[in-house]
Amino acid sequence: ETLPENALLMVNDRTEPHGHDPATVAQQLNDTVEQFNIRGVVLDFQRPYNDETQRIAAEIQSTLLCPVAVTPAYATAHSGAVFVPPVPPDRHIADHLKPWAGKEIWLEIENQGICLTVTEDGCAAEALPELPKEPLFSDIALCCHYGIQVQNDRAVFSLYRTEDDQIKLLQKAEDLGVTLAVGLYQEYR
Repeated sequence: ETLPENALLMVNDRTEPHGHDPATVAQQLNDTVEQFNIRGVVLDFQRPYNDETQRIAAEIQSTLLCPVAVTPAYATAHSGAVFVPPVPPDRHIADHLKPWAGKEIWLEIENQGICLTVTEDGCAAEALPELPKEPLFSDIALCCHYGIQVQNDRAVFSLYRTEDDQIKLLQKAEDLGVTLAVGLYQEYR
């Protein structure tokens, strides 16, 4: 019923399209964009590629009077921005953005760390359950902090970003052509 002025509207695909009329969907979205003075629309489609979803996305892009970004699965057929998932703390931002060179990029940001457990069987990655209170070491290239715990049969690396790390990452992102960073309200308030 209400949205702050200049908000981004996120549209997801939790409900798969099944005979939806692309023109009707696009017009309803455009009415909402105009009513609430929306800055842009993110088509945050997480399901595998679907031709019907692609037709809806194309109609939305051609109808809306504001910028529209799509997820990577739909980016090749879309002339607008691509909504790129967050850069994991163990990955260089330039490598992360490389597949979308030449396109406008809207980058999702998040406060999620990663835990890498190295054993003789290899490396397993999982989400870091909580961010450490005190940063230990920092990596300038990855814009992250990390800690290391060595046990008898494993080494555990905890990588995460502090607020300062996020700022440095966003500065690098801007230098690499990212035009918008998107953080979810429930994470950043």
